[in-house]
Amino acid sequence: MFLLQISTSALADCLQAVSKAMTSKAPLVILDDALLTCEDGKYFIIGGSNDASLKMPIEVNLMKGTFEPIMLPHKLLSQTLNLMPDVPVVYNIETTGESYAVKCEYSGRGEQKGRFSFTCDSGAGYPIIKPKDEILAQFTVATKDLIAPLTAASGFVSDNDIQVISKADIHVDAEGYDIVGTNGHTLYKYVFHEGTGFATGSNCGVSESGSLNYSDILLTPHAISALANAFRKQEEVSVTYVGSHVIFEANDIRFTVVAPEGRFPNYNSVIPTNQPYSVTVNKKEIIEALKRINVFANANTNAIWMRSNGMLLTIGADGEAGEECHQLLPDEVCQFPSPAHNLRNGSHGLYVGYDMYCGHCGIVLFGRHLCFHVAHVPHHLR
Repeated sequence: MFLLQISTSALADCLQAVSKAMTSKAPLVILDDALLTCEDGKYFIIGGSNDASLKMPIEVNLMKGTFEPIMLPHKLLSQTLNLMPDVPVVYNIETTGESYAVKCEYSGRGEQKGRFSFTCDSGAGYPIIKPKDEILAQFTVATKDLIAPLTAASGFVSDNDIQVISKADIHVDAEGYDIVGTNGHTLYKYVFHEGTGFATGSNCGVSESGSLNYSDILLTPHAISALANAFRKQEEVSVTYVGSHVIFEANDIRFTVVAPEGRFPNYNSVIPTNQPYSVTVNKKEIIEALKRINVFANANTNAIWMRSNGMLLTIGADGEAGEECHQLLPDEVCQFPSPAHNLRNGSHGLYVGYDMYCGHCGIVLFGRHLCFHVAHVPHHLR
């Protein structure tokens, strides 16, 4: 027998975090639950699947006895703790053959008291992911420079899980990384450049030809969601890529995920190098305008058009039944470069997708302004 005391909110937060790494249809029954374990005097809650494992630190007071790893019924405990006051709970854990009987007691305000109980299994058989030892790429970066663009990129990936473009890509070399998400029609790219020595590892050197070696780290939207939730309060995160797995670490938090196989397409070949037309707009103003105009957009395409005469930016949408909506943004909202580079001749403009700019796109995350660079003006808008 052993007694544990754990805060209601601390355990609820850890269970919520590891749930992001778990799957609804676990291949092993034991993966339906979360592991409470102890390593070097520190306690952790671990949850995951065959492809991912998230380890979260938790404050535990061992009041009596010798601790043994146990499996916590994730769904039952989560529902129970979320309905309880934020108070310490004492867990009286006794061995009953091959399982454990857990009796829980807590005290609230005044004379308020409560208790509940459940049974659980030993945590000795919990499968732990063991990555390879060879480090292909390793770097440490501010969390905001990794999590936010990864979350944005995940909104652009394909819905087809079979395709490699259903994952976001971290293209990392010795000087920095690019984060890319694409579904084959739209593409999101975030560039982070720190300089020589940013990343280390066997794939982060210089080739004989003088070009930088690199690694492509693929992540599913599910893994990115778990990563963003687990590290949201951390200032920095360390990333280690060992080929078969990617490991993210910060202050005893450790997220290990299997790196999906596949070669990410050469996205640079589809990005125009010559972009003669440009306009910079206030981000808040453009997002609000796009949301209003999208009400009138074609339900199948969500297409919204933009036109400029060098002084005003007109945004509009044409619906299936002939509805129209126009929004003018004046020069105090828009910044137009020299006339030769404006979207200004006649009714020049471009089409954009509402979801691309107002859904999960990174442009709503960074900076105060948004700059549109247009390499080709569609013929029907000339």
